[in-house]
Amino acid sequence: DHIDSVASIGEIYFEKGLVAESIPYFRRAIESNPLDAVSNNNLGNALYYAGDFANSLKYLNASVKIKPD
Repeated sequence: DHIDSVASIGEIYFEKGLVAESIPYFRRAIESNPLDAVSNNNLGNALYYAGDFANSLKYLNASVKIKPD
């Protein structure tokens, strides 16, 4: 699936420490599927490490609301 590939590219960038580069990929995955808890969580983490704490919390909270367990 194309969106899974987009999210995977974001994960690869993030894991390599290229946080800023990962953010657009996570955003694209969420635009395609706003109820993707994993992509919301990943974007929240990436934004946190990028120093954007307010937006980070928005996506981390969304992730928990989508999938509380």
